[in-house]
Amino acid sequence: MPSQQRIILIGAHPDDCEWKAGGCAAKWADAGCRVKFLAATGGDNGHPVLAGGALQKLRRTEAEES
Repeated sequence: MPSQQRIILIGAHPDDCEWKAGGCAAKWADAGCRVKFLAATGGDNGHPVLAGGALQKLRRTEAEES
């Protein structure tokens, strides 16, 4: 029995993987691969209005929902 292929996509920020490789990830998942996204930062900066824990929580929720 062949082993299931595993793919990890690594981005610097939350949503990098979704924006840059979301379509590929969906195709791989449909083909039976196990796909995971990894963000190297928590995403608590870089927004024009929010920052800190509130922004990090928002970005985590968005990533989980996607």
